[in-house]
Amino acid sequence: MIGKDAALPIAQNRGQVRISSHSVRNLAGFVIAGSGTPAFVRMWKVQCLHSPPEKIEADLRNEVSMLRRIQGGTVSLELWTYSRYGVLRFFRVEETGLVELRSDGKMIVPSPKETATAGVPAGSDVPGTAGPLAPTVTGVAE
Repeated sequence: MIGKDAALPIAQNRGQVRISSHSVRNLAGFVIAGSGTPAFVRMWKVQCLHSPPEKIEADLRNEVSMLRRIQGGTVSLELWTYSRYGVLRFFRVEETGLVELRSDGKMIVPSPKETATAGVPAGSDVPGTAGPLAPTVTGVAE
């Protein structure tokens, strides 16, 4: 499997990896146990790797639901998505949604610019950002 071949070296960099046999009863494909928080990981191939986390969660709601069934202390429930080329993207499954992770399991912190413009429609007047302040209208006679 392309995704698993790409994922195993990354998982092994985080700690000892225990791979589960493929079964409908297994909630995670593998478990990473290291010096940090243990991670239960489920992998899934996606058509569009660069979709927003909300879309990925909606598209993979069954996979996310399977991970949320795991209980038992402080663990990281992770969904690793991959493309047909073996490119990976990592998420932690939380109660409120998916949080994007780096390959080392640490949360990706958005840049200040991304935080300042989050949820603001394109073309809006956002103080402190470059870009058009109002939409341009062309072809209108005065």
